Amino acid sequence: MKSLFRYFFDFILRHRIHFIGWLCFIAYEVITVGLIQRFVSFGHYAAYYVFNILLFYVHAHIVLPAAKMKTKMAFWRFPLFTVLELAVYIPTLTFTVLMLNKYNIVAIDHVEWKMNYLTSIGYRGIYFIMFSTGYFFVMNYLNQRRLAAILEKQSLMTIIEKQQIEKDLVTSRHAHLKAQINPHFLFNTLNFIYTSTRKKAPEAAEAIMTLSDIMRYAIDEMSTDNMSGLEEEIEHVEQLIRLHQIKAGNELNIQLSFENNRPNYRIIPFVLITLVENIFKHGDLTIQTDPATIDIFATKGQIIIKTQNRINLIREHTSHHIGLDNIKKRLDTAYGEKARISAGITNQHYVVDLTIESDLD
Repeated sequence: MKSLFRYFFDFILRHRIHFIGWLCFIAYEVITVGLIQRFVSFGHYAAYYVFNILLFYVHAHIVLPAAKMKTKMAFWRFPLFTVLELAVYIPTLTFTVLMLNKYNIVAIDHVEWKMNYLTSIGYRGIYFIMFSTGYFFVMNYLNQRRLAAILEKQSLMTIIEKQQIEKDLVTSRHAHLKAQINPHFLFNTLNFIYTSTRKKAPEAAEAIMTLSDIMRYAIDEMSTDNMSGLEEEIEHVEQLIRLHQIKAGNELNIQLSFENNRPNYRIIPFVLITLVENIFKHGDLTIQTDPATIDIFATKGQIIIKTQNRINLIREHTSHHIGLDNIKKRLDTAYGEKARISAGITNQHYVVDLTIESDLD
């Protein structure tokens, strides 16, 4: 009983505007008609207004949607359904009033009833149908305005998010440039160290030259048109792999394969390098029978990149998610729906699949 009362209270609270509106309307009609003509019993008012209010909502929420008011079918459906609606409303209300009169709940003047009742009840039915039709169109208008506002807000949020991504990218580039030592001084110093160590420590000299090439590529890409040649990106990855191999004494088990049928493809820079850096950070590259793989296919209209590595159970770094989230944002900004990336764990391996619908340069 308590839950039923709570449900009824919540229903009234949700639709309080309807209840207040009907109370005001009924009070206005009862007082006006009562002062001009006469007041009748509560049962009389209850019977008529229950049916009229029911007719109002049935017409607005069932008949008009079924008539498809925004289509050409409304020209014949609306009058037909309205006539059928009145054909049900008038006999049903008449029968109900007669039954209530039989049990003295509603008092009817039989002479007046025979002369005016059907005309009166038909007029009231048409009155509430017109009232309901106006309500239907007003509510549709308000719903469309609300939907348009939601869509406009979503569109605005998408534009703001895209602008924020572009702003963050520009800010990152500026921060990167500010963090650089004067490039000429840096590369001259690295060349000096390379020359000094080439004979005494050839592996260290090779690592220095590889690092120099990697840094030169990264700095040069900052001044480009935000696109890079796919082959240049792969050369950059090969240098990174070589640097890690020197550091690990050539004991890392990682394989890079590249099939290129379209040598002029261009992509946004540092996407591939980020995927490879994740392999070094989070992968176990020490198992000779289970190498990490980087497979790149450049076919007509597509660039497909797939990386796979066994997960390093001894975690020294955080998860892949930050790097992948940044890649997803950059891909969405540059390619939109033309780029698709997925990542997941399969049989203790972390697998990333990236497909870019691309055009020739």
